[in-house]
Amino acid sequence: MSDWSRYYLNIAQEVAKNSKCFSRHVGAVLVRNNTIIASGYNGPAKGIRTCAEWKKVEGWPIDNLELICPRRQEGYKSGEGLNICPAVHGERNTLLSAAINGIATKDSTLYAYCGVPCKDCCSELINAGVSKIVCLKMKEDYDSYGRLYLKEAKVELVEVECKEK
Repeated sequence: MSDWSRYYLNIAQEVAKNSKCFSRHVGAVLVRNNTIIASGYNGPAKGIRTCAEWKKVEGWPIDNLELICPRRQEGYKSGEGLNICPAVHGERNTLLSAAINGIATKDSTLYAYCGVPCKDCCSELINAGVSKIVCLKMKEDYDSYGRLYLKEAKVELVEVECKEK
């Protein structure tokens, strides 16, 4: 791994620490011409409460407030029940951060402190013109399509060996 890749992945790891998610902490930085153009982490959209804050809302449809994460409460495994999760993926939040600031993402590199992004994030990264993704090498992928989509779209994928997250 190059010194620059290590540098940007370390920054993505720091960005991930901002996540309030009880399941995963994902951070990402988008780089073009060796300059960070955007960053993001997984969490609810601006103005939307975190899971910890939702439990205080009257009418919240989850009975057992001991389990704060709605997906955990319902017994979903990682990657399942995303329709009730208030979080936006870190990769997507990074693209949205660039968009809201009017920053072009074409020919950029995403450094993600996670494994291969899910198929939805990969689709968005592809359509945003990201040409390379550097992420952590994990034992299993989040879903089975992200890697396939990147290969089909000819987006370079670099997986970095590290301790399992």
